[in-house]
Amino acid sequence: MTAASKHNENPIYYLGHNNAPAVTGEERVVSLAAVTKMDYIADVLNRIGRHVHFISMAGPVRGSGCEGGTFVLSDSASLTLWPARPKGGKINGLINCIRLRRRTEEFLTSLGPKDVVVCYHSLEFCDLLPRAKRRAGFRLILEVEELYSDVTGRASDLKRERRSFEAADAFIFPTRLLAEKVGVSGRPYALCSGIYKVATHLAKKRDDGIVHVVYAGTLDPRKGGAAAAAAGAFLDANYAMHILGGGSDLQVDAIKRAVEEANVSSRGCRITYEGLKSGREFDEFVQSCHIGLSPQNPTASFNGTSFPSKVFMYLSSGLDVVSVDLPVFEGGLRDALTLCPDNAPETLAAAIMSVPVCCKTPGNLLAKLDAEFTRDFGKLLLSVQGGQ
Repeated sequence: MTAASKHNENPIYYLGHNNAPAVTGEERVVSLAAVTKMDYIADVLNRIGRHVHFISMAGPVRGSGCEGGTFVLSDSASLTLWPARPKGGKINGLINCIRLRRRTEEFLTSLGPKDVVVCYHSLEFCDLLPRAKRRAGFRLILEVEELYSDVTGRASDLKRERRSFEAADAFIFPTRLLAEKVGVSGRPYALCSGIYKVATHLAKKRDDGIVHVVYAGTLDPRKGGAAAAAAGAFLDANYAMHILGGGSDLQVDAIKRAVEEANVSSRGCRITYEGLKSGREFDEFVQSCHIGLSPQNPTASFNGTSFPSKVFMYLSSGLDVVSVDLPVFEGGLRDALTLCPDNAPETLAAAIMSVPVCCKTPGNLLAKLDAEFTRDFGKLLLSVQGGQ
């Protein structure tokens, strides 16, 4: 464990499920998409002169207990992880759940009115966050990427989410549509739809005469992994379809079956499930491909408010992007994408084949969006802190 250095005065506390295994040496359960987005926003905060102290409620992966501690990530970022028992069995799971929430709430209630907390919205924070804020009086910026009640369909989840929204002093949203649905009631907000940053170049494009298409994301059937496999069956031998991502055992088994079925009926395209990749291995694999695929179901309720983060991940990695057309795509971004009306396999395949593989360079678009968000977030932070 690395001892923490003395933090800069008045750090921004960033609450979420985060980890940096290369530094901490611990395996914790996190969403790679969420961690990537949090790391980008932390980088923006660093660039406007603020130290970021991540507070993570992430639990351990199966079979590994974790000591936790506070770790130095860089000169301008640190991370606190709470101790946790090995995952596995109902008793350990329950104890971890109680202890992680208790330690998080104890930390939050130790803060004061001059402290600022940015929180990556999650159902796990909906109850403890408003309670801790009432006691401590810290300023809260809620990063809302989606309404989880739209996904679960439970009225009780919507009620819990609404309580946490009411406690916020300001927001970060991926889309204006989500801001309207949440109802900011005059409170400030900034828009950040993805990672507005060109990725460090780590790998060359594959040069084997085949167009490599990649779907990288959740294996949740509502988000399109199976659609990617099915689309591959309508592509010929000039294409290869790669599916990256993790999920539950049932989701992994389902995507493996979908890949097998697609290969049986394929017109020549080889479809492969590449498993879960992270860090440099993930970046290198994605950058080696030519087209990134985002095949969400266009009729899903969450599409009107949530933004598919993989779109900007593909763009930042230098890929052409094929996506189902969604109402959240606005302005110059629409011109940077190849859009199709639905995620039927034939439709996705036709859109893929329509792309002239030249690998667009989205640097200008990303730089413009990054500058706008950095400016707007800086203003939001000053507003929340009362001009301090």
